[in-house]
Amino acid sequence: MTQAIAAMTAPFAHTPVRLTLGLFGSLTILSDQQPVEVKSKKAVAVLVYLLLQQRCQSRDYLAALMWPEADQTHARANLRRALWTLNQTPLGAALQVDDDAVAFTADSVAVDVFKFERLLVQGPLNVQAFQQAAALYDGDLLANFTLPDCGDFELWLTGERERYRRRASEALQALTDHHLQQHDFSAAKHMARRQIAIDNLQEAAYQQLFRALAATGQRTLALSEYARLCALLRAELNVEPSLSTVTLIEQIRAGDSTLNGWASRDPAAAPAAVTQPAAHGPQQPAGQPAAALPPAPGPYRGLLPFRKEDASRFFGREDVVAQLVLAAQQRPLTAVIGCSGAGKSSLIHAGLIPALQRRGDWLAVSTRPGSRPFHELAASLLPALTPDLGNTEHLLEVRRLAGALETGQISLVDVLEQIARQHAAGRPARVLLVVDHFAELFSEVADNATRQSYIDALVQLTQAQAGAARFAVVIALRADFLNQAMLYRPLTDALMGSIVLLGPMTRAELTRAVVNPAHLQQIVFDPGLVERILRNVGSEPGRLPLLQFALTALWERQEAGRLTHAAYDEIGGVEAALARHAEAVIAELSPHDQRLAQRIFMQVVRPGAGVVINSRIATRGELGDAAWRLAARLADRRLLVTGIDASQQQTVEIIHDALICHWERLRAWIEEDRAFRLWQERLRAALDTWEAQARDEGALLRGSTLATAQAWRGERPDEIGQAEIEYIAASVAFSLRQIDERGREREALLKVELDLAASRVQQRRLRGLAALLAAALLATVVLGPLFLLR
Repeated sequence: MTQAIAAMTAPFAHTPVRLTLGLFGSLTILSDQQPVEVKSKKAVAVLVYLLLQQRCQSRDYLAALMWPEADQTHARANLRRALWTLNQTPLGAALQVDDDAVAFTADSVAVDVFKFERLLVQGPLNVQAFQQAAALYDGDLLANFTLPDCGDFELWLTGERERYRRRASEALQALTDHHLQQHDFSAAKHMARRQIAIDNLQEAAYQQLFRALAATGQRTLALSEYARLCALLRAELNVEPSLSTVTLIEQIRAGDSTLNGWASRDPAAAPAAVTQPAAHGPQQPAGQPAAALPPAPGPYRGLLPFRKEDASRFFGREDVVAQLVLAAQQRPLTAVIGCSGAGKSSLIHAGLIPALQRRGDWLAVSTRPGSRPFHELAASLLPALTPDLGNTEHLLEVRRLAGALETGQISLVDVLEQIARQHAAGRPARVLLVVDHFAELFSEVADNATRQSYIDALVQLTQAQAGAARFAVVIALRADFLNQAMLYRPLTDALMGSIVLLGPMTRAELTRAVVNPAHLQQIVFDPGLVERILRNVGSEPGRLPLLQFALTALWERQEAGRLTHAAYDEIGGVEAALARHAEAVIAELSPHDQRLAQRIFMQVVRPGAGVVINSRIATRGELGDAAWRLAARLADRRLLVTGIDASQQQTVEIIHDALICHWERLRAWIEEDRAFRLWQERLRAALDTWEAQARDEGALLRGSTLATAQAWRGERPDEIGQAEIEYIAASVAFSLRQIDERGREREALLKVELDLAASRVQQRRLRGLAALLAAALLATVVLGPLFLLR
């Protein structure tokens, strides 16, 4: 590739010619305003791929991409013919070719898609720029262009079409909002209809159209358009319109006059102003091919969620990211709700946060409740509040801030306002607080009062009108915990109209998630492999972690820049890849370590009623040193994840709930130990209550509960943590003290009873003596005179 880089910097072999390329709609190529024809469709495909990728591409990769069925020799020969075809046209002026690599330098070429992108990165809504961009979008990218024998290229092109389609829709939506705000309802109707032409199932566009029609007195037409939308949604998706759409139509039917003076969303909040394309990572300036980079790590995340730094390889959720960006800009509290494995964390951290931070005025803070939610919240906020603290000072301040937040001495509103002020660099800063794994508030927190205080702190944000423009909170909640969350009415009210539902990915979205990360690193799939993977993934919810894990395992087995069917067979496909990996790791352990591994896994899951099983975070103290060392090894093998909590305790948790669902050995272990683990969780809940009540004796174990604890302690001594042992010991000591006290009480009572008995005997003796004395006296009185007479 070194020769290729040298070629990129060498003078052009041709004299530069002013070229114009139109990729929206049908392909048009003009040289000095004269049409240029490229007869070879494969040559056109090579041109477009080089142009949009804007980086140097290896010959081998391009050959494999465009001629997947041919062997390497014939594929390279075909690529040479395609490049020769391009070189015979004025396009050759921008083509850079050597023995190893190819690039297209676009500095002498005017391309509509590049201008379109530049116009949409103007920052907050620039009406003139957005209007120019909307005018440039003259249909899908390379509309009606197909290469049926190039599956991977077709998948890439489909993804690019959808990306530009979405960008055009976002721009049109922002313009429609602007025209509605300016009461230019004719322009608003036109822009809304253009959105619908791009996507006829886009409810937001219909809502804008309904408002514009109602504002101009065309209520009947608005209702007619609504009927059309209902029919489309039923026919295409088998769903009904959303509640917000139905509410708007009811307002229109009722003749609500406030619609005529409808105030639009803040134009500065338009999604097009914040969602810049991330499909190709960092972009080079036009005409400057990217320098060669060292081999990059695999682009897939396995069972780990995508992070902020993974934004450039996070594909498939672009539409939901745009929706969430808009929600975060407009609402103080938003909930992302989806099943386990739907990708809630990835959506927020690799989608929402980077999209907001590209604006430059957003600061993101992320937390998760754990078993001590206020402690975790304080630990997450402090680095943004006081970034220069040492470790000791940090721990002290975490405790102080956690206590102040929990007791209400300091409100969360005040803390976020302070962070916003501190990070304002010449303009207002905005703070995004992410509460990930919100379900832990119900699965980990035993104290209901603590749980409600935490929710109250979040709900207060929705009531702080002065802070509504300064911060936003986004929570990620598992769908199976929604009922528990909705039982708390203030939270239900706060989330009314502020829920983003994260459903399964569509086939097109899954295709982008599978193909685009590999294309970034110039790796191709065997023909038909992508379709095979997607068939195996199916449409069941929660299967994204399995897909990512299978792709990671497949990536590690790539051959000569290609992901193969043979490697996919080797890993067992999407279904078996995870279980096979886990079994292989366990098989490498000694019998002793296998038993120890079982103990570790039993501490990072929590069995519930019936078949319900949840993950939990275990501490090093709960596991013990020997088990901890093995846990670290299992983390290296991607079965566990280690970390440090707010109290600086080392922690470990299962890498993903998918392991619980799809690893049969683990489920067998859970069933084997279910009775013990159910008891242990009850013990831990009682322990937490004892600690929360300052170790009050009234919260200690008693009677049969204590007897059960002593039995389990004797049977499973190595699986009970030190804190639990101390709790049981304290309960035993208290019970013994009670026995001793009851013994002393009985002894004292017996002594009193003996004293009373002795007293009663003495009294009887005294009464007997008194009777004898009385009898003697009587005898003296009666018999005395008789004696004297004799």
